Amino acid sequence: MIRIDNQTGYKIEEVLVRSGDGQQTFGTINKGEKSEYKNFVSAYRYGYVRLKINNIEYVQQPIDYVGETQLEPGKHTYKLELVDNNSRFSLHSSYQKD
Repeated sequence: MIRIDNQTGYKIEEVLVRSGDGQQTFGTINKGEKSEYKNFVSAYRYGYVRLKINNIEYVQQPIDYVGETQLEPGKHTYKLELVDNNSRFSLHSSYQKD
C-alpha cells in the first residue's frame, strides 16, 4: 500500500503513480496533506509519478529498477517535493516505510 505526502508547497492534481506491477491515480492532494493508501501488487522505493501544479505537468521518470528490490507488503509513503534548479523546477520523491 502506498500513499502520497504532498510537500511541494502547492496543491497537486491528476496525480498518477506507476511502480512495479501497479498503477494508481490519487486525484487532487492539497499542499501539506497526505492521500489515502492505494494498493499495488508490487512496488519499489520510487516510481513513475505524473501530476499537475497550476496546469503545469511535472513528471518523475525512472530509468529502470536494476539493483532495486520490491517493497515488502505493508504501508509506504512517497513524499513529493519540487526542487528549484536555478528557477527550473523538477519533481523529486523520497520514500519512507510507515
